[in-house]
Amino acid sequence: MNLMRYRGLLFIFLWLLSLTTSSFAANILYPLYSYPNWWNQDAYIWDDIAAAGSTCDITAIINPSNGPGGDDSPNEDYIQGLQDLANGNIKIIGYVPTGYGQRNIEDVEADISKYQRDFAGPGYTVSGIFLDEVSTSEDSTTLNYYENISNFIMDESANPNLDTVVMNHGTRAPAEYLSMADINVIFEGNLDDWNSVEGELGSYFPEKTAILVYGVDNVDDMEAIIDRAIQLNITDVFITDDAGSNPWDSLPSYWTQEVEYVASASPVPLPTSIQLLVVGLVLLMLNRVNVKRGFSVLS
Repeated sequence: MNLMRYRGLLFIFLWLLSLTTSSFAANILYPLYSYPNWWNQDAYIWDDIAAAGSTCDITAIINPSNGPGGDDSPNEDYIQGLQDLANGNIKIIGYVPTGYGQRNIEDVEADISKYQRDFAGPGYTVSGIFLDEVSTSEDSTTLNYYENISNFIMDESANPNLDTVVMNHGTRAPAEYLSMADINVIFEGNLDDWNSVEGELGSYFPEKTAILVYGVDNVDDMEAIIDRAIQLNITDVFITDDAGSNPWDSLPSYWTQEVEYVASASPVPLPTSIQLLVVGLVLLMLNRVNVKRGFSVLS
């Protein structure tokens, strides 16, 4: 067998390996801007989200009152809802607005501190922050503002319960923001808006990104959006047929189908160390054979 054939086989092997070890893993990022009215089972959706936690990974964003709320928050209803989510293995993060970099940073940090202090109790813990109204400005003042907030959230001495930062830009995020957050929301809008921009989004791989799309009336469109998200290596999605001033206050009519479709799009990646080991072994094997013939695939 000649050198060119060995190199051809190696190329095919590496190509197949890349196909079977995709780092993509689909998750649901659910803006749960609905009151936990647990006493009304027809209207209560927190338990539906919790029940889906056994099928795919879900992060729920809670928003008691455009942030964590006042001194009496969380009330007994929220505590019940938070416990239901936690029982379903749902990751819970708290909503904090930033006013596109114009909100007083002390007020932002006060909201974050309240989630840390008051939203951890028997059977539940808020373990991350969803920063909304995040700027896309690249000026140093704005970048420093968000970097300081991100560092504050991840300060283990100040916020030991918090381990996740999500930034919602609602549109393409400049590169400077990507390292500040675990997930950057690069699209929030309705189906028409999505159709007009999805071809321009591009892939941020390996950074984690998310999209939130509302006004999607049918299952076919929902699945098509998730398919496109997979192509773009977008890791977190939420699609709903709700619309209006708050499109995040009800369960999608196709919730079960959405959960199952996201779960089906989540291959388990092969650890990078194993990939490198396999590739290294193949290279060494081919090199040993070819050295005997007077040439090396490693040279």
